Amino acid sequence: MKKLLRRMLERLGYRYFKIAYQPLGLDHAHDVARFLGSATDLKVVFDVGANEGQTAEYYVRAFPCAQIYSFEPVAATYKSLVERVSKWPRVRAFQLAFADSNRTAKIQPVPVSGLNSLRNELSNSCSSSCGELVTIRTLDSFCAEENINHIDLLKTDTEGFDLEVVKGAEAMLRAGQIQFILAEVTFQLDNTYHTSFFRLAEYLHRLEYHFIDLYDHDAGHFGQSTLASCNALFYCAQRDLINVPTVAFRGV
Repeated sequence: MKKLLRRMLERLGYRYFKIAYQPLGLDHAHDVARFLGSATDLKVVFDVGANEGQTAEYYVRAFPCAQIYSFEPVAATYKSLVERVSKWPRVRAFQLAFADSNRTAKIQPVPVSGLNSLRNELSNSCSSSCGELVTIRTLDSFCAEENINHIDLLKTDTEGFDLEVVKGAEAMLRAGQIQFILAEVTFQLDNTYHTSFFRLAEYLHRLEYHFIDLYDHDAGHFGQSTLASCNALFYCAQRDLINVPTVAFRGV
């Protein structure tokens, strides 16, 4: 019966997998949960670049026992984030950006909120009327202040600023206190709107983080033949994982 169903679906252009055995690269939340044991084993998730709470909503459903910390620095977008996540007690929202140093900066918000980035930081000579002042922290300092000593999943989507976000967590990374990192990356050398996979992977490899797989592939403009951006998942090789399909990992 299973073989017949498989053949019928393939003739219609579909292929199915049993969820427990689906290939890597389809759903990062499922893969992380599988490696740790189950979705209930995730206790702390950081959503950096939360935008209006789309990912937070996804994580509420994917990780039923996790405390989710969502971060969005731009005031108008942060307001939308708070309105969206207020119904979930497990989600805490903060009007913060992250980088490799504690400071404040002015950025120029753009019409599409998902494209806001510290890459749009304005110079100090900009007049007081232009841009929006945002507070920037390092992940290390924020976690020390909040008494957070472990992050199961750090997701960062900051439109080309993700390496700086990760560098701000170097103390925790060296201590193996962050289990998984999901970051938006590009493989295009001339793409300045996303973080270079090669630079990020090189930095993380020095700290004993290994590459797992790619998710959410985006070809960019319609008809573009090359991959514009995607999300790359890394894991901390210092820590033991429960269910590791050894042939599936793509080491860097």
